Amino acid sequence: MKSIILLTLSTLFSAVAFAQTSSPAGPTKVDEKVNLVAAKTEVASAKAEVTTSKTNLTAAESELAAAQATLDAAIAQKADKVTIAAAKANLATAKEDVKAARKNIKVAREVRLTAKEEVKDIKKEIRQTKHDMVKHHATRVR
Repeated sequence: MKSIILLTLSTLFSAVAFAQTSSPAGPTKVDEKVNLVAAKTEVASAKAEVTTSKTNLTAAESELAAAQATLDAAIAQKADKVTIAAAKANLATAKEDVKAARKNIKVAREVRLTAKEEVKDIKKEIRQTKHDMVKHHATRVR
């Protein structure tokens, strides 16, 4: 009698364990929505970063033009060597700022592209999960 009860219990636990492993335990709808919203927020943030980077580039280009004008004016007025050297240093700094601003735009665009791809991947994963659930349900119904 004792062995029959143990056999019944072990069969029951095996059935429960099989049921838990055989059903696709993917992310819940809430988790999927949260992940999707977070990814879309990241895309919006990346878009704002691209805009900010473009604004910074415009400002850097404006500073470059001002530095060039200052250098040209110093040369035209035949200013002393210290003033001209300072104007050249300002021009070099402005050129470096423009280069950095352009790099920032490239990085921001890459981040935005990556974020967009992540949204696509999440949507694809959600569709695949739904497909798997329907397929699993159809298999169980048979």
